[in-house]
Amino acid sequence: MSPELLLEQTLSGGMREGVVGALLEVLERTDNFTLTHSYRVAQLAVPMGVALHLSEDNLETLRVAALLHDLGKAFIPAQILLKQDFLTEEEFAIMRKHAEYGSAVIGRVPGFSDVCDIIESHHERYDGAGYPHGTAGTAIPLGGRILAVADSFDAMVTARVYRHGAQPDMAAAEVARCAGSQFDPVVVEAFLATTHFSGAHHGEKSTAQRT
Repeated sequence: MSPELLLEQTLSGGMREGVVGALLEVLERTDNFTLTHSYRVAQLAVPMGVALHLSEDNLETLRVAALLHDLGKAFIPAQILLKQDFLTEEEFAIMRKHAEYGSAVIGRVPGFSDVCDIIESHHERYDGAGYPHGTAGTAIPLGGRILAVADSFDAMVTARVYRHGAQPDMAAAEVARCAGSQFDPVVVEAFLATTHFSGAHHGEKSTAQRT
């Protein structure tokens, strides 16, 4: 057995979980709010993956990507990351770099290349107006399209110092309203099918500024 294959098999088991745990500890020390958000995103994303008939391996990749999708925020200056107010345009431009930062860091860890594209693409939009690359439609990795919905929904319903959280049914309605523009319509269907929020009543747009 080659050293590369041995390493891959080792990381696919307990050691992989150990690496995930260590990276999450880095995130916790940076911003515990972001850590708890990441757990909630994973709880939303995995059932969506099941509804979309992902394989067990792809579901595990999605779970890890969801847990680590905001790891790059550990490299955002604290005065921006922890700012208790809306970000300026200049600050938001810096915050937007977190998807690339997280992907770059995880890409250096053997055995985690499968999650990099998902992490880097979780702020892309189905209509191509997202970041960092402006990728559109099904050219966005499916995992990234799933995380886009889960991440945005949790950001909307979670209260911050500078705004109240949206009611879950109103946030689900906003997700439904953005199907075909911000979000993949098929993924939105999976989201609505795996939550108890119908999204039937369209509310005021409340997508969070910094997710």
